[in-house]
Amino acid sequence: LGDEYKKKGWKDARVHFAVNCASVGCPPLLAKAYSEATVDKVLTENVQRALKTKRHMHFVGKNLHLTHLFKWYKKDFEEQAGNVKAFIKKYTPTELHTQVDQAKNLKYIDYDWKLNKPSNFSKKIP
Repeated sequence: LGDEYKKKGWKDARVHFAVNCASVGCPPLLAKAYSEATVDKVLTENVQRALKTKRHMHFVGKNLHLTHLFKWYKKDFEEQAGNVKAFIKKYTPTELHTQVDQAKNLKYIDYDWKLNKPSNFSKKIP
């Protein structure tokens, strides 16, 4: 099925930051619907918003800690950008790129399966 979507131009790794299973570990919830006119912009914004949260990406020394989405769907991110780090760099500020490149290990953040709600992203994230 993935190849069929790819042939049609529908396979996009950003969708992993849009599809939401309603858990805290998921990408931030949006208070609006997707539309054909804005879907590309909103998908990009979703990835950028998620990667700014400690639930989805942070550094500890030389270790890059990432949401499990990057582990579970690694192949999709590699297909789109070549590797996970390249995908991340595409959606993070340039001042983080050296730190991403120099990360020795990728670690995965424990996924929080508690019920998600918009206020999870409007307050300080632990």
